[in-house]
Amino acid sequence: MRKLFSFLLVICLLAGLVFAMSFAAFAEDGGDVYVIDKSGLLDDYDVFKYDVVLKEMSDERSEDLLILIVDEDSAAELADEYGVEADAESSYYLQGIAESYYDENGRGCGDDDSGILVLMRTGEPYEDHIYVCTTGDMYGEFGDDDIEKLIGSAEPYLNEDDISGAVSACISAEEAFFTGYRDENIAALAEEFTGDDIPAEGEPGYRHIIDMTGSLSSSDLDRFEKELTDLGNEYSEDLVIVIVDTQIAEILNEKYRQAAPYGYNYSLQGIADYIYDNNGYGYGAQKSGLLTLLRIGEPYSNHFHLCTSGDLIAECSESDIDDIYYATKPGLSSENIARAVDGCISAEENFLKKVQDSKGFHPAAKGFISAAIGAVVGAISTFSMKGKLKSVTRQTRAEGYVVPGSFELRDSRDLFLYSNVTRTAKPQTDARGGGGGGAGFHISSSGVSHGGGTR
Repeated sequence: MRKLFSFLLVICLLAGLVFAMSFAAFAEDGGDVYVIDKSGLLDDYDVFKYDVVLKEMSDERSEDLLILIVDEDSAAELADEYGVEADAESSYYLQGIAESYYDENGRGCGDDDSGILVLMRTGEPYEDHIYVCTTGDMYGEFGDDDIEKLIGSAEPYLNEDDISGAVSACISAEEAFFTGYRDENIAALAEEFTGDDIPAEGEPGYRHIIDMTGSLSSSDLDRFEKELTDLGNEYSEDLVIVIVDTQIAEILNEKYRQAAPYGYNYSLQGIADYIYDNNGYGYGAQKSGLLTLLRIGEPYSNHFHLCTSGDLIAECSESDIDDIYYATKPGLSSENIARAVDGCISAEENFLKKVQDSKGFHPAAKGFISAAIGAVVGAISTFSMKGKLKSVTRQTRAEGYVVPGSFELRDSRDLFLYSNVTRTAKPQTDARGGGGGGAGFHISSSGVSHGGGTR
């Protein structure tokens, strides 16, 4: 028993050693590392803890948020590596190291390599030992006041050589900035994406992917816009995906409740209907299409709504809604929005294929084949009748077609006996496609027929 205990103890010690060695390598450099401690003053656990926090913030904000920690020796090594003049008294010393490190290691998010790098130098002199480097859309947005707040919160800890406290204060300052930045811009984003000034279809600015949360990169937005546009054109439907979070949904609820008839009960359904009805969406005279509304964040229920319009109201069943929802749910629950949108588009494509298969042919193919069949049948009938008339000579008078003495008209008059008239009301359909038969049929606050469901 004692030998077994000793053996297990040795295994645990070896596992801990391997973890420490791997973590030391992890804490150096790399595209997926967000806390780079060149000074070696942070505990391995602190490096891991702060790296996880910064990675989550970076993924959520679509910004590359880095903290680089150096001491006098490691700063001099980086300066020599990047060709920066090694002068700790110069205000450009840390700036040159920070900018070179960011660029040389391929950091940044999106096409403009957006992000923030905070370089902290430990030890004396205790002046100009924090430099904040901003790039991409953070340049100008994370302004001088924000930089001063960050430095002011981290500097006291750094002066006391409390590196963990300095890193924590730095992260808190960035988190406070993003929270305030987001709160200030939520109302503007909601107005921009759902106002009456959104251009009509075909005009510049008409959007099929609307991200009010800033969760998607510009490259993802461009890719999804093209996929939704191409798919909609192929199946003659308007396909729209709108992404909100809980706070934005509450703002839109309040905004649209004021615009809607008194007493209208708003929810994700109400938001989706209102956006679709009031922003020029819909294909053809029936304004046919799908709008999928995704709400990220807690609670993780009632965070998906599919709004159908036009001819898709009757075609979309509860099962179809479930198929699209469950393709979207993994990314939505984990707040991986790009994954959620990918799953949503793929499931909607399968749904549209199924709808067209049930009708027999794709619309374009069906029209072409019908025209071809009609032309062939018409040609055969025409030539057949023409062949039967070859033995008949042309007559210029009607009596040429009557056998002499075979018909004698003696009297001519009209007799009205009775009438039997049956009237059937012409079916009335909503201008937007109504009719029912699909899942969740209802009339929106704009008086328009919709279908769909919330999950």
